[in-house]
Amino acid sequence: MPVSACMRQDAPRQPRKAIRFPLEAPVVFRWADSGIEKQGEGRTHDISEMGAFVLSRICPPLGTEISFNIFLPVIPGFEPKTQVEAVGRVLRIEQARGIEGRDGFAILSRTPFCASATTAMDRRPRRG
Repeated sequence: MPVSACMRQDAPRQPRKAIRFPLEAPVVFRWADSGIEKQGEGRTHDISEMGAFVLSRICPPLGTEISFNIFLPVIPGFEPKTQVEAVGRVLRIEQARGIEGRDGFAILSRTPFCASATTAMDRRPRRG
């Protein structure tokens, strides 16, 4: 399926299993389309331990497996290179008609982010 502007597409609805938190952070995502590696960029709208909603002009096809990196904001007392690296699938695609920059897609991660983030996060306080 070609890369195109995001259009509303849903997988069967399931009740949410995790609380979502508003978070705007840069995200880079990658997927294969007919054997060709594709890459896109965007920003998270919200995040939970099991996924995120990504605002982006480019959306991978519904159901596609993607790998992604979310670059978390600097947290005082932690190293600034904190990021989440994960693999998941595109659960939902949305196009917000008439609202610039609100197109995007939902990602469901294979594993909870807390498991991914703990290994990527340097929890040692910075020395001042």
